[in-house]
Amino acid sequence: MSSSEYLQLAWYARRGSLAAIYTASELHQLTSPKTAYDFLDSLLDGSSDLKSSVNEVGIFSSYLVKSCIGIVKSSGIL
Repeated sequence: MSSSEYLQLAWYARRGSLAAIYTASELHQLTSPKTAYDFLDSLLDGSSDLKSSVNEVGIFSSYLVKSCIGIVKSSGIL
């Protein structure tokens, strides 16, 4: 996957998550308009936390794969 393809996927993923947050906040607005701003803030904070967690999982899995490849190479299997 090239860098430009990755950026396009990241752009669409971010827009999709913002659309879901917008939809949830609009539905919440209909039922409880007084707490809508706090609800939206909590959704946006959760979205940021989720993004950083996904990035950390990606970094860890990359490290794990590289470590396994290194172990296999050092053992003489490959």
